[in-house]
Amino acid sequence: MSVGGEKGRHISKVGLRGYSFNRIGGYAFNLSGGLGAGRYFHDNITVGQRIFYILSINTVNVSSNYPTGCTQIFKNGIERDLDSLLGYSIVSQNGKAPMHIGTRQLQSCFKGAIGKVAVFDYELNSKQMQIHFNCMVTNANCTGG
Repeated sequence: MSVGGEKGRHISKVGLRGYSFNRIGGYAFNLSGGLGAGRYFHDNITVGQRIFYILSINTVNVSSNYPTGCTQIFKNGIERDLDSLLGYSIVSQNGKAPMHIGTRQLQSCFKGAIGKVAVFDYELNSKQMQIHFNCMVTNANCTGG
């Protein structure tokens, strides 16, 4: 998934990407482009396997370690990595581009299946992540938490 588009039309530019075989990542970018702050995991992936993947970009809960916020990546409800936005001077802003799922600029596409997509304007806590993960895997008790 890429939330963005052509240069100058980005919305809070976010990329959820698969850069190479078995590597899944997510990054936050400035509207002007350039390098992004983010994380990835590089696990063996089996055809037909469901992966519950969350990228969290938090610019609200800052700390001395993360003075401008951080990105976190989760796989199947378990945090895999965390990165500061500070090193890349990422400033979250709104833009005007549409949200694309499975393609970045409509020039190529993800060759696989994307089952369920949700976008939240707040960070999910661990209980909410587990509820969503269980819902995805079993399709039961899908209350959203």
